[in-house]
Amino acid sequence: MKFPDTFNSSPLGLIPSSVTSLTFGNDYNIDLEEHVLPSHSIICLTFGNSYNRPLVRGSIPPSIQYLTFGSSFNQRIVPGTLPNNLLYINFGDSFNQRLEEGMIPPNTSHIKFGDSFNQKLNNRGSIPKSVKKIVFGKQFNSSIFPSVLPEGLLHLEFGLNFNQPLLPSSIPSTVRRLFFSHHFDQHISRENLPESVQVLTLGKMFSMKLSTDTLPQNIKHLVFGTYYNRDLGIGVIPDSVTNLELGDDFNKQLKPGVIPDSVRSISFGYSFNQNVEGCLPPNLEYLSCSSNLYKNLTAQMLPKTLTHISVDDLFDIPLNGPHTIPDTVTHLTLGQSFNKSLYLFSLRNLVYLKLGKCYNQPLTHESLPQNLRHLEFGDNFNQVISKSILKEGLEWLEFGNNFNLPLEIGSIPSSVKHLGFSNSFNQAIFKGILPINLNSLIFGNSFSGYISDDIVPPSVNFISLPSHFPRYKIGDRVYKTVLIKFQDKNLKI
Repeated sequence: MKFPDTFNSSPLGLIPSSVTSLTFGNDYNIDLEEHVLPSHSIICLTFGNSYNRPLVRGSIPPSIQYLTFGSSFNQRIVPGTLPNNLLYINFGDSFNQRLEEGMIPPNTSHIKFGDSFNQKLNNRGSIPKSVKKIVFGKQFNSSIFPSVLPEGLLHLEFGLNFNQPLLPSSIPSTVRRLFFSHHFDQHISRENLPESVQVLTLGKMFSMKLSTDTLPQNIKHLVFGTYYNRDLGIGVIPDSVTNLELGDDFNKQLKPGVIPDSVRSISFGYSFNQNVEGCLPPNLEYLSCSSNLYKNLTAQMLPKTLTHISVDDLFDIPLNGPHTIPDTVTHLTLGQSFNKSLYLFSLRNLVYLKLGKCYNQPLTHESLPQNLRHLEFGDNFNQVISKSILKEGLEWLEFGNNFNLPLEIGSIPSSVKHLGFSNSFNQAIFKGILPINLNSLIFGNSFSGYISDDIVPPSVNFISLPSHFPRYKIGDRVYKTVLIKFQDKNLKI
């Protein structure tokens, strides 16, 4: 149940006992008295952006498990005010009150602080042992004293401004996911980072030198920030790492062995253009890079285990000759600038292809691989799709914003189960054009054609149409048996 934004009265007697989720509108800002809200049914309670009133004991029902405050709330919360069943609490952006012992209920598992919160964390009992996840907002930049954050914490996320030295034991030994944000640039070591960390994100500004004893030895996913551009020696990246992301500024020569054999996924940033021959791990499966690197790659440099390639938005290099995609690749994502002819027919393992915004080249029967299952065109694509271009076996097909050309009978393979058109498409759909195995069909904002019973196959169970689409253009069988959703905005698929 959601009150309108203009509602600013007592809700006493207005909330049915069956309501489980209650949201107050943005104008609501009056004192909430004890027992005004139903005491047993509401599980999720959300206050609007104007609410900034003191809470009294009993005003928040004992059944509440999820509590969200709006952007204005900044009141002291007396210990014992919030119900013991509370699991998730989301403080709004203005909240900046001291955390008193007992303020947060003993069963709470998730806490999210808003952008203004910047209180010292020096009281060991201020955060209960039940808490598993903490997210700090933008302004938080206070020291964290040892043993204040509870043992048992699994996920810890710092906001934009945090840049405090990490004291030993300030990060609990149970934390598995640790995220630093923009400004963090402090010394880290295995003395102040627990061995339990499996996911580590270093912020945008982080530039500290790393040695072989710096990072915990159980990290699986390691992310460097934008500005990190220091030499990485052998042993700096732990052998446990499987996913490695290097930032846009990183452009140091890598020696063989720097990237451990355990790594399965690597993302290089925009600047990286070094020779990586002999440096990529032998079991690499996923490679994301810029045109600066890919133009220096040959198929012979890439491991035979590689299955996924994704290139950045400036990539526009022909995919033939020395830059041919290896035949082991199953998934290929080309960036927004790519607009070269495709010669992918021989890639028998390629099943997923996503083309960027600028791609608008004519297609021949040799353009696309024969075993493709998933194909997405970008916004600029507006080329004729004739028979034999798209191969049988294709199941997912989406056209971008500019596509608006007639379709021939047989041009869409019978195997296609999902077909999406975007906002420019407004061509007549005749009997036999839609594939017989189609399940879902999406039209954009311009479509005004008929979708009669003889046009839509019986297999279709979902259709998305513009909000203004007239009922009389929909066949009776289709209207009665298919789930139809009317979009009220320009469609993005």
